[in-house]
Amino acid sequence: MYAIIETGGKQYKVQEGDVVYIEKLNAGEGEAVSFDKVLLVSKESGVVIGSPTVAGASVSAKVEKQGKGKKSHRLQVQSEEELSSQARSSSTLHEGCYRENPSVRGRHDSGHDRSKRRG
Repeated sequence: MYAIIETGGKQYKVQEGDVVYIEKLNAGEGEAVSFDKVLLVSKESGVVIGSPTVAGASVSAKVEKQGKGKKSHRLQVQSEEELSSQARSSSTLHEGCYRENPSVRGRHDSGHDRSKRRG
């Protein structure tokens, strides 16, 4: 027998004796928790699917411990060629604007000589 519950914006498949890691749970260690949003219940006699939840069904559990998960970092890598081609293409788009009105200075017309870049 198993059930599918929804909590914290996510769905979990649970059965008796499972240890489940759930986010955003407002309960202390050792407290009993009841989940009323049961979306599906599977029994030996068949499957009961709720619309949207199964009427009268709930899953009870006990909080064993609280903690934080491992922090993840997202890093986007671009090659130097891609970065320099992007800078050239955007400065080319605005090139006419700088020639017509030399008093306007944008981020691509800062007066620095790009050919002397270290790298």
